[in-house]
Amino acid sequence: MDPALAPLQVFRIGDIGIGTSPCETFAEMGLDFKKRSPFAHSFMIELNHAYMGYLPTPRHFELGGYETWAGTNSLEPQASVKMPDALLEMAAGLAPKTK
Repeated sequence: MDPALAPLQVFRIGDIGIGTSPCETFAEMGLDFKKRSPFAHSFMIELNHAYMGYLPTPRHFELGGYETWAGTNSLEPQASVKMPDALLEMAAGLAPKTK
């Protein structure tokens, strides 16, 4: 199967960093983005620019459940790790430079 291309974006408004995802994300992903973000304040917006289904964490794939079924999820189990990493890399490029 070919890799999926997911539209991700990061915006900066002053000291606020906003990450976006085309999926219905789990709270863990938003909390991870907020914790690791270079901005004083950060949050995630889901279902931006597309709809790619649920984005369960690897732990939720182990537990199973509706969000991990084919049809409600079309991404690999590590997608919820890779997407925040990509968003944080983009955020680092927008972060204010310290003196």
